[in-house]
Amino acid sequence: MSECPIWNTPAEYLISEPEGMKLTSPRAGGDYRIDRSAIREVELCSDAVKARLTTWLVDQRRQGENAPLVTSEEVKAARTSRPLRASDRKRRFFLYGISRDLQFCDRLKWKGTDNDELRGDLGGISAWTECRSDDDTVALLELLQEEGLIALAGGQIVLTSKG
Repeated sequence: MSECPIWNTPAEYLISEPEGMKLTSPRAGGDYRIDRSAIREVELCSDAVKARLTTWLVDQRRQGENAPLVTSEEVKAARTSRPLRASDRKRRFFLYGISRDLQFCDRLKWKGTDNDELRGDLGGISAWTECRSDDDTVALLELLQEEGLIALAGGQIVLTSKG
């Protein structure tokens, strides 16, 4: 296990070459490639910029690019892009569930629980919803719960009938 150059969280290197690497990172939403110059630039980015870069990665995968390439240009674009609105972040939570083929009776794991059969993780939810930190993700989940769209219980997320 290695580290995601964007988030400094656990990741798996798939290919490492002199010009860059390909890896898979749950916090970055899956597979991506990154060149050496982008690695140096992303180290200087705020969490807000990293979150917007992660949104770009997720969107590229949604459009069919299995392992998007992060270059200095994408990092620069993330610096100037606008953050997602709260309504978009809430919608993307449900898009994440769809991407995981979440059925009505399924539950997502979002914090410490011993049930390894549960699907999902905080990193994936964070990636899809442009969250900057675990606390940001928890705040989003609590907002969804307050609106009656999900229920949080025992480290699990359960869709409600309204959600």
